[in-house]
Amino acid sequence: MTEHVPPSSPDPAHAAALVQDVAALRDVAARCLAAPAVAVDTEFVWTSTYYPRLGLIQLGISHEDVWLVDAVALSDLSPLVPLFESEQVVKVFHDPEMDLPILVRPTGCQFRNVFDTRLAAGFAGYEGILSLARLISEFFGVDLPKTQTRTDWCHRPLTPHQLAYALDDVRYMPELRERLLARARELGNEAWLLEEMARYELPEQTAENDPEEAFRTVKGMGRLPPAQMAVLQRVIAWRELAARKLDLPRRRVLSDEAAIVLARRQPRDAKSIQKLECVARRTARDHADELVAAIAAGCALPPEQWPRLNGSPLDSKTLKAHADVMLDAVRKVANARGVDPGIVTSRKDMNHLILSHARGSVDGHGLRTGWRAELLGDTLDPLLQAVPQRG
Repeated sequence: MTEHVPPSSPDPAHAAALVQDVAALRDVAARCLAAPAVAVDTEFVWTSTYYPRLGLIQLGISHEDVWLVDAVALSDLSPLVPLFESEQVVKVFHDPEMDLPILVRPTGCQFRNVFDTRLAAGFAGYEGILSLARLISEFFGVDLPKTQTRTDWCHRPLTPHQLAYALDDVRYMPELRERLLARARELGNEAWLLEEMARYELPEQTAENDPEEAFRTVKGMGRLPPAQMAVLQRVIAWRELAARKLDLPRRRVLSDEAAIVLARRQPRDAKSIQKLECVARRTARDHADELVAAIAAGCALPPEQWPRLNGSPLDSKTLKAHADVMLDAVRKVANARGVDPGIVTSRKDMNHLILSHARGSVDGHGLRTGWRAELLGDTLDPLLQAVPQRG
């Protein structure tokens, strides 16, 4: 039977849940450490900076015991580190891909025992892309208002409506975790679910991107010859580090288009860079010499160190045809087990498997290890044999 719990009203009393000093934060952290599971969420602003600006951290151990940690008022969030690193207390998030790095940056912690309700839904007979609001509506019959999605969470004071909205995001999550686990257990998927959650403890989940690889996301980079691509690699690596240091969006430091122009023209002095209209005025004024050095470093690379793109052993039409067949096979097996096929694999990962096979090796691929290999068994093997190997 669906439980009907009325949503919280925007009562000013919610301000009592706002944690704004270190002593109060220690008390809340201690209460959370004594609980089996704590819901965690963040509210942040990300419009004109490289790093998201953290406004609130929501914590909840039950429907009634919920708190809002004011990250604007608190410069020291270290009392949360023992909680985040505890192997005994489950940290319940919904889709924590953004939350984890945002929380790691000011605390320096390494998260342990993370549970993702979005991912868990995919092992419990639901789609693994459902929003938290959809899951709360499904399990509790409560429709939460989403009126504050565009609010400035770093502006103070927060309104009663903002406080109520933020608290509601975590008050249902501990029980939601229990219900999703129970559903996954009924389907025989609990062990697989927990195995998949372990990936959130991997350091790469919260590590910053490698600046040396950032050039691969630049639009148009594939059309550059290797010598120019080497220059682009150095220019974009500089942009990545400069954007972090200045805490500015990459595009405000140097646009992709400007980076391509620099890679093609390879100006050798600051005046030449300052004449380029595509280079942001502030960058041309303050960082032209750094760009000259980055360009020179790229030009100095010997040919054997030039970055290159791996050519595909299959044309796009052939690749798509094989991927369609294999994704359909995965869909049938996953649906029969109550697992969302989208959690098992994506088209990108399936393409990678097919291309790896075409090049002669699929050892260690994610679809052939762990719970995915257990789910799929030999489903993909005969389909892979139909893919031509071309070295």
